[in-house]
Amino acid sequence: MSAATAPASARDALAMIQAGLDHLAASDAAQWDPETQALVLRGLEQDEAVLTAARASALVAFTAGQGHCADGDYSPRAWLMHQTGITRAAAAAHTAWARRAHEHRLVLAAMAAGQVSESYARAICGWTDELPADSREAADEILLAAAERLVALRTAPCLGQLTPWHVTARRPTPEMPLRPSVRRLEVDRPVQCHQASQHITCSKYRNE
Repeated sequence: MSAATAPASARDALAMIQAGLDHLAASDAAQWDPETQALVLRGLEQDEAVLTAARASALVAFTAGQGHCADGDYSPRAWLMHQTGITRAAAAAHTAWARRAHEHRLVLAAMAAGQVSESYARAICGWTDELPADSREAADEILLAAAERLVALRTAPCLGQLTPWHVTARRPTPEMPLRPSVRRLEVDRPVQCHQASQHITCSKYRNE
């Protein structure tokens, strides 16, 4: 197969994407060998992450330029519902990723590079959103590195162990006081996966 030609414009890029998806959708997946089926499933999941990052980037720019106003819509979410034929819930999910593009730039960059799935990325953002704003980027970096390492080890289900057990946002208590309105980020427990002998230890970072 010849090397793919780089698209000359956004319109060309969309046409190439559509052509590739049309080919996959029209193919008889039952005729593929298991290796090809697995290749397609892995590739589509990676592409979903890149798609989410690309959509978020476009929506950020569209919102900044108030592009929705040209069609008489009062918000980007309303425009998405009316112009792209999606539900309110789906439009809210898209605008949420546009918001995360500002707040979680490392996560969006990892998605754009196909290094983390959309579902892992969304979970990471949800966990670190519980932290003070000036602690989120460091936490995102730690969890992205852990996620990439786990995927490389083919132990992806173990990312569930990186829940707030390992990234905790603690509010001050009488027994463990902190400065007013400051919470502490602790990422200091090893992540031991039952499927592999390796473990990941996230370094400790504290905002105090």
